[in-house]
Amino acid sequence: SPGDPLSQRDLLNTQTRLYDLGIFSQVDTAVQNPEGSEREKNVLVEVQEAKRYTFNYGVGLEFQTGQPAVGSNQPQGETGVSPRVSFGVTRLNFRGRNDTITFKSHVGRLQQRALISYEEPRWFNSRDWRMSVTLFYDNTLDVATFTSQRLEGSVQAAQTISKVSTMLYRFTYRRVKASNLQIDQDQIPLLSQPTRVGMPGFSYLRDKRDNALETTRGNYTTVDG
Repeated sequence: SPGDPLSQRDLLNTQTRLYDLGIFSQVDTAVQNPEGSEREKNVLVEVQEAKRYTFNYGVGLEFQTGQPAVGSNQPQGETGVSPRVSFGVTRLNFRGRNDTITFKSHVGRLQQRALISYEEPRWFNSRDWRMSVTLFYDNTLDVATFTSQRLEGSVQAAQTISKVSTMLYRFTYRRVKASNLQIDQDQIPLLSQPTRVGMPGFSYLRDKRDNALETTRGNYTTVDG
């Protein structure tokens, strides 16, 4: 900041924070006229913006046992084979506010899945708040008796309380439905019928480890509700 003492550590921290934004592929810092005798120095920061769009795609073949079989001569189901296509796209710096929006999908005859997520790393323009919204759809044929369809939406806010403490607040809204039943509808218990479920939740994280990857001392505590 203007007026602060010149510090190599602060230069590195500034560089790190700019990289942590996730929107720059290169960040360089330097002091103007470093050998000069002036009392006031200018710090120069040069950044290169990362590519805004990232695409991921793939094609494969999927094998899976336990698929619903025609007739009753194969109670354990039959083997299913399906081509599989995946596609995803990520948009960085969405709306010029360092927000990120992501779409991912997997499509085949045995499973269809799609996910859309939106992340705002500085909610209310605060470094201490992060917010994300996720929409998820899954249609899976992975057992011999039914097909599972899941539709879910969730929102989560993360609050940085201190250097070691973080709070997560979330709400999830979900509906799971079974179709293509291989058993009589009357055999399904009343409490197992498809229904909408809303789930509020929170998590408290406290990390006092000296190093998250190679810990030699400290502790890591979570409380989830």
